[in-house]
Amino acid sequence: MADGHHGAAATPSPADRHIDAELLRVVAEVAHLDAVVLLVTDAAGSAVRGSWPADRAGREADLPGPDELAALLAEVGGAGGPLVGARAAVDDGVEVGLHGTSRPGAAPPDEATARAMEAFAGLLASRIGLDAARRRAEDARARMASLVDAGLSLGRELALDDLLTRIVQSARVVLGARYAALGVLDASGTELARFVTAGLTEEEREAIGPLPRGRGLLGVLIRDARPLRLERIADDPRSSGFPSNHPPMQSFLGVPVALRGQAFGNLYLTDKAGGPFTEEDEQIAMTLAAQAAVAVDNVRRYESERRRADEIESVTEVARAILTTLDVDALLPLVARRARRLTGADTIGVAVRDGDELVFRYAHGIDALGLEGSRGPLAVEDLAAALRATLGAPVVAASELEVDGRTAGALVAVSWQPFDAGARRLLDAFSSQVAVALANARRVASERDQLRETARRETEATAARASAEGLRRAVSAQEAERARIARELHDESGQVLTALAVHLKALEDDVGPEARERIVEMRRQLTGASASLRELATRLRPAAVEEHGLEDAIAEQAARLRRTGVQVDVDTRGLGDHLSGEIQTVLFRVVQESLTNIARHSGAARASVVITASGGRLRLVVEDDGCGFDTQEPTSRLGLAGIRERIELLGGGLRIESSPGAGTAVVVDLETP
Repeated sequence: MADGHHGAAATPSPADRHIDAELLRVVAEVAHLDAVVLLVTDAAGSAVRGSWPADRAGREADLPGPDELAALLAEVGGAGGPLVGARAAVDDGVEVGLHGTSRPGAAPPDEATARAMEAFAGLLASRIGLDAARRRAEDARARMASLVDAGLSLGRELALDDLLTRIVQSARVVLGARYAALGVLDASGTELARFVTAGLTEEEREAIGPLPRGRGLLGVLIRDARPLRLERIADDPRSSGFPSNHPPMQSFLGVPVALRGQAFGNLYLTDKAGGPFTEEDEQIAMTLAAQAAVAVDNVRRYESERRRADEIESVTEVARAILTTLDVDALLPLVARRARRLTGADTIGVAVRDGDELVFRYAHGIDALGLEGSRGPLAVEDLAAALRATLGAPVVAASELEVDGRTAGALVAVSWQPFDAGARRLLDAFSSQVAVALANARRVASERDQLRETARRETEATAARASAEGLRRAVSAQEAERARIARELHDESGQVLTALAVHLKALEDDVGPEARERIVEMRRQLTGASASLRELATRLRPAAVEEHGLEDAIAEQAARLRRTGVQVDVDTRGLGDHLSGEIQTVLFRVVQESLTNIARHSGAARASVVITASGGRLRLVVEDDGCGFDTQEPTSRLGLAGIRERIELLGGGLRIESSPGAGTAVVVDLETP
């Protein structure tokens, strides 16, 4: 039976069936009939709406003729007498048929009986039409309620990715579609940059392969932003078919998602349950698309304001650092890290003037080590062009550092994606701050140079004493801890398990067969426990690195921190391919200890892990935006002390950059073979 009010009329509720049975009983009494059946016919066929005296409602019949009607009436309770019937139209091609029979030998139906049947048929047709109208109204109210709920749920989302997912899920539910998708346009507005789906399993999405870019019917809406509704996708000549492993789809509805005349993307729905999409579905989809456009605009505004607040906070932090330090080498890492996070660049480099060239003093990101120490032309336009050719990155933005009317350096952002206006504005803001820092540093350079040599000697002596003492404490603490664990495993846990095994062996001869089997099982378990303790005592390297590799091990640690509510960005694209096992273990321990400290002590909302390697050098930076701490205060924690000892044994260095309220950065530099 076709979807909609026809099917509802042909399949009444229990209450409707009771009313129909009562009406048909009255018809039988008035028309002197022994059996009466009510049929509803539409394009899909005929079905029994009700019958008397036996109830056969819901049974389907293919436009029955006299013989089929006689058999149906006999099944209902008729005796096979003459047939009498009348028909009446409901609406939209739906027709009601009222048929009856009397006892064999009864007089043929007279004119009064025929008029009564016609009157009753008209009455029943009116009632069925009213039932269908009522149900259509109820369906419309339910759909509008779903639409309102969908609009309210969209308004509660504050993250763009979550909002896009909620849009397609809501559209799929409200419109009764099997599949739904939202295609987001790229900056040019000619292709799809993102494609969010609902109704497909993860396995189905992976089997299909790359997401569509906007060909076939998907591209029709991109080129002509108007609703498109099809009963069969395959019948439209603009359809380019489906890729392999794509599920079959029949009906199609697509509407644009736009706000204030600007297209954001398109909403696609396929395979409506029960039949093709209707004009009403199209209107509802347009309404939902309008709600989605407003929600997307609100989220973009929210993200813009949040980004603006983050920008102000970072610029203020850098400005505060400029006012409290004249050490450019300490300031440049902070500027580079903040600029990279806010602009979305892959690498940020700070170059200072050296004669008629610029030399990169510090860099942070994927190409950091390759950029540091490199030289380039003084003009920032020429510098950007040279870096594009050297690094192979398509986007390089350079902002001049000007001091006293002369070029003092450049702040350079390298990316594989275009920078927006906000990112370039931030780059200029940071450039102004770095220029101020360079000017301040130059004013005190002569005094600092005079004091540097004297301070260097004293610092080297102090650092050597502190390093030797720290190394001694770290190694001593490590060895003491290992000895304690070994003693406990051997002297306590191991001996207890051994004693238990001996006692159980002695009991075997004193008990029955059933108990002996249980004792043997217990001894087997004790043997396994003893083996586990021995394995625990001898395992020295992290299993995650051995089994899955360093990148996956770091990703696992980041995932654990994310579960505590901290947003963690991991970028290991600069990681070398041939690191020794010892170096991998050290790097893993640094990340593990740093992320553990972030979770326990920092109160951070965001953290990042960045690894880069180039020319036999490797740098690891773990940073958070938490409460920070005074690095000069003594601490009894051994975690970072042990890590520092391991790094120094490898000939590397560990720096911890932090101050109260300014977050923490753990920086490791190593020479790699």
